[in-house]
Amino acid sequence: MKGLHVGWVTVLVCVVGLLGPLGCQKPSSRPETSKPRAQQEGELASPSAKFSPSPPEVRCLKLGEEEAASVVYVQGYPLVFTGQVFPEAEEKGTIPDALEDQLALAWRRLEAILEKAGSQKEKIVRIGICVGQEDDAAPANAFVRQQFSKDWLPAITTVVTPLPYPKSRVAFDAVAYLEGQPEDVRLVRLSDDPNAPHDAAVCPQGGLVFFSGQPDKNPLPRAVENAMKALFETAQNLHVEKKDILQIRVFLQPMSEAPAVLNELRKAFPEGAMPPVIFVEWIASAPVEIEMIARLPAQADLGGDVVRFYNPPGVKPSATFSRVTLVRTDRFIFFPALLSRKDGSGAEQVDDIFAQLIEGLKVVGSDIRHLLKATYYVVDKEASDAVDDVRKKLYDPQRPPAASKVTIHGVGQAGRTVSVDMIAAPAVAAQ
Repeated sequence: MKGLHVGWVTVLVCVVGLLGPLGCQKPSSRPETSKPRAQQEGELASPSAKFSPSPPEVRCLKLGEEEAASVVYVQGYPLVFTGQVFPEAEEKGTIPDALEDQLALAWRRLEAILEKAGSQKEKIVRIGICVGQEDDAAPANAFVRQQFSKDWLPAITTVVTPLPYPKSRVAFDAVAYLEGQPEDVRLVRLSDDPNAPHDAAVCPQGGLVFFSGQPDKNPLPRAVENAMKALFETAQNLHVEKKDILQIRVFLQPMSEAPAVLNELRKAFPEGAMPPVIFVEWIASAPVEIEMIARLPAQADLGGDVVRFYNPPGVKPSATFSRVTLVRTDRFIFFPALLSRKDGSGAEQVDDIFAQLIEGLKVVGSDIRHLLKATYYVVDKEASDAVDDVRKKLYDPQRPPAASKVTIHGVGQAGRTVSVDMIAAPAVAAQ
C-alpha cells in the first residue's frame, strides 16, 4: 500500500495534540458539555461501556486543511434517518430549472423534516448528496458547506445518479441526532399521503442493525419482492421486525422503474408504514439491490459481544463482507465518502482511500476490525477489482463489515472512479 502523505498526517497529529483523542470540535449550536480531557480519555478507554455512562457527545474531525471533509463521532443520542429529499415547490409541477433554486428548495424541505422529527440542521452528522450530473456535484457540495459553521461539517457522500423525478437535479438524505429519549421508533411524514414513504424515522438511543445489499436478478417488479422477502427472512431470524426498519436504500436500473419499486415496497409493509427510502441508479446485471438499517431489538442475540457479524444459515460466509452487522452500542463514527487525493489507476486510488481510512480510524479510536457498514461506489471494473483486492488483504475474514459494492455513474469528482463510505464503532465500545 502506498505511504501516507506527510501533510495529511501532520494535520491529524496536530489536531489530536490540541483537541484530545478524537481531535474534534463540537457544533456551536450545542450546549457546552466539556469535561477534563483525562476524563474523556478514561471514558473512551472503558471497554465495559456498551452504552455511554457519560453525557451525550458529538464531535467532528477535519481530515486535512480547512476545506477537507469531516468524520463525525456521536454517542448517547437518538438518531434520525431521513429518506431522499427532493426540491419541492409550494405549487407542484413548478420546480425551477436552476440548480441554486433546487438546492434551496430541497434544503428547506430537509430542514422541515428534521424539525418535525425533533432535530435541526445543526445536528446533522451525515448527509448524502445525489446529483443528476457530475457538473452539479461541486456547487451542491459548496451549498451544503455554506449551511454550517467553519467548526462543524457533517460527513458528506456525493453520488452522481439519475433521480426518480426527471426535473430534479439534486436530492439530499441525512442522519441527525436529537435531544430527548424516545421510547420507540417513530416515523415522520410531512405530507398526508399514506402511500408515500415516510420522510424520516426516529430511532431511540441504542444499537443498530446494518443489512448488506440484497440483489435479485429476476425482472422487475418481481426482483423487489424477492429481495425484500430475503431481507425479511434474515431480519426475522434476528428478531428484527418491520416496525424496527429505519431506512431502505435501493440500487436499481433503470431509475425510471422507481415508481414500480415503490409500489412493491408499499406491499411489503403494513398500510401507511413504509419507512424512508433512498434511490440510486446502479449499473449491474441485476435490476435491483436493496439494503436496510434497523433498530437493534432488545432480544437480539449478540453472543455476549457488542458487535456481531452475521451470515444466515445456509449462506456461505464471505471474507470481504457480512450479510448483517448487529451493534449494541450508542457510539458511532460516520466517515464521509473518501476519495483519492491524487489521480491514478483504480488500484492507486483505492490504496490512497484506505490509507486515509486507516489513519482516520486510529484518530477516532477505531480500526479496520470495527467497521460496521461499508458502501463502495465504483465507476468501472478496474476500481471494482481494486476494492476486492484491498478488502482481501486488510479485513479480518471473521469480521468484515456489512457492505454494498455498486457501480454508479460518478462519485462527484472528475478523474475519480471510486469512493468509500463507512460507518464504524470505537474499538473500545466493541470489545
